Amino acid sequence: MTFFIALLPILGIFFFLFFFKLTSLRAGIIAYIMTIIITIFYSGYHLSPENIIHSSVHGILISFIAAYVLFFGIFLFHLIDSVGGIQSIASFISQITNDRIMQVMILVVGLSPLIESTSGFGIAFMMIAPIFIALGFPPLKAALLGLVSMLAVPWGALATGTVIGAELGGISLQKLGIGTALISTPVFAYFMIIAVFITGGFAAIKNKWKELFILLIIFSSSILLFNSFVSVELAGVLSSLITTGAGLLMIKISSAKSDISKTTTSQLSVSTEVHGKINILKVLSPYIILTVMIFTSRIWTPFRQFLESHVVINLPTFSFSMALLYSPGFWLFVTCLFTIFIFKIRKKIIFISLKKTLKQWIPFTISTSAFVCIS
Repeated sequence: MTFFIALLPILGIFFFLFFFKLTSLRAGIIAYIMTIIITIFYSGYHLSPENIIHSSVHGILISFIAAYVLFFGIFLFHLIDSVGGIQSIASFISQITNDRIMQVMILVVGLSPLIESTSGFGIAFMMIAPIFIALGFPPLKAALLGLVSMLAVPWGALATGTVIGAELGGISLQKLGIGTALISTPVFAYFMIIAVFITGGFAAIKNKWKELFILLIIFSSSILLFNSFVSVELAGVLSSLITTGAGLLMIKISSAKSDISKTTTSQLSVSTEVHGKINILKVLSPYIILTVMIFTSRIWTPFRQFLESHVVINLPTFSFSMALLYSPGFWLFVTCLFTIFIFKIRKKIIFISLKKTLKQWIPFTISTSAFVCIS
């Protein structure tokens, strides 16, 4: 009986989401209320009102770790998207090769993990699926490839989910990151193979197994190394950039050996024309700046110590401490300012981007807080 009651909040979330088709926001709130009722009326898990409030506040504070990062991650995405940056990256990929398998592999283990690692919240799917459609893929295939490209979720939004997991479990973030990277390697392989199969069937896997294997080794080994020796938060970003670079190099080598078929016009090219041509390095510069700043804050000891000791939220009552300047959220904020400046984004566009960000961020913050409070 005690075991069953302990499962009730989890089972409740499952039923609310999959059977009653409620949003994660509503499911989280209802499950949270259910948990409070259990702790009030069931003697085996009884908590005093003071303990309920204490645990809830603690959960909200832990959720703030993710919310802080995610707000500026989503905002950065909308800023770059507003100037046609995402479309420009995709158009660049479509123009350098007509090899659909290579396009898919670069998007699945390159662009998609990069967007997800900096923004989170499933934004990569919302951008990648339309890109596949624009490249000429049927809607169903585009949707499947978009879902498959979500292969680096533990490092989404600069690994905020992993950070929260380490916080809740009371274990080393680096240890959790390394362990996650190790057990994720088969997952990377599976999803990459599935992506190629969706694109061209078994024949595509047979023809591109070398490229598939090389990119898998590069992505999985780099994400393991970055978790081990650099930063768990940066592992997804750095691995995506390196894998993308490797994919582009492979395309350049293969293009010198084979004929390039004529490029067809797509929605992406039209989108690029609307926004105007944007230098690919300029588009990538916010991600590069973000990576450099976080990398420096983790590697340069005096700088790290300064960031960890200034502007710190310290609440011993709730066993909570957070250095706001050391958090990836602060560097995402700085990157947003850099993006506004370098692209000369108008106030109206900034306001619209903020509005879109809040629309996505508020439900996430409430639902995540509810889930963590339940925990």
